[in-house]
Amino acid sequence: MEDHENSGLLTNLWERYNKIEKNLPTPIIEIYNKLRNISSFSDRGLEKKLLDVFEVILKLDTSIMIAKYVEDKGSVPKIDNQISQLIHPSTGIYKASLRVLVNFYKKKASSENENPPFVVDIINFLFDKISSDCFQCLRFITNKLNLPRLKDNENTIDLLIDKLITYRNNFAHGADKKDDSYAELMASLYIVVIELTEKFSQRLSYELVYIENDYPYSSA
Repeated sequence: MEDHENSGLLTNLWERYNKIEKNLPTPIIEIYNKLRNISSFSDRGLEKKLLDVFEVILKLDTSIMIAKYVEDKGSVPKIDNQISQLIHPSTGIYKASLRVLVNFYKKKASSENENPPFVVDIINFLFDKISSDCFQCLRFITNKLNLPRLKDNENTIDLLIDKLITYRNNFAHGADKKDDSYAELMASLYIVVIELTEKFSQRLSYELVYIENDYPYSSA
């Protein structure tokens, strides 16, 4: 990848992030800001930082759904068993837990009262379609992992997360990446992660309310 292309794409990706930063929760911002000192797609620290962003988004989504399930005093053996596996957490177990909870609340909404907005937003987030550019980058990544070629209809955030889990597992086990394609692979991974972050911000963007005075509940 040429240096001017490298620099231009990095600038573009940061511009995309700056537009959504104010809509993101603090855990994602803190992790994402670690990318600010990256000046090249060849930086060997880039891969872990990008995977950390992906991981915190996945864990945040799952944690929100678990909190809702606990609040509802849920008692479904299949879900309880899945959540109990988080005592030894991995991205795969987080995703499996998210999947069973999403299926549970989708069915619940069709038979009882509507789900609260944040549950609906997480469900919609998972089934949002990704852009064609992101899809091509994801296809490039899966090819590098020697995975089956992505089908044209495998273009949702849900499937994107599954592929990134596979990538994350390869990374954790020290899978070797050829030096001559590392920068191109990191550029593709960066594009996939920024799109994941953008989709999250679009679906789960809630303004915080600052309570200046708690009157009439204060003791004053």
